[in-house]
Amino acid sequence: MPAALLAALYVGFAAVAARLRGRDVSCGCFGRASYRPGTSHIALNLACAAIAAVAATASAPSLRQVPDLPAAGLAHAVL
Repeated sequence: MPAALLAALYVGFAAVAARLRGRDVSCGCFGRASYRPGTSHIALNLACAAIAAVAATASAPSLRQVPDLPAAGLAHAVL
């Protein structure tokens, strides 16, 4: 479910970038304060949305379902 929400957010970001493309609006992305939304923003957001959609549909065990991992609780301890 969280991955599906993330995919929806990335699609929304791509839609906003498409709407702002070509306008004199600075987003500060990619290391420059004067960078304007463009095709690179749209492509990056759509690629991230596709990855999140694949993650939402893929079935993978969680850390709790795989008890034989050497550092099974490490991720939870770090977070």
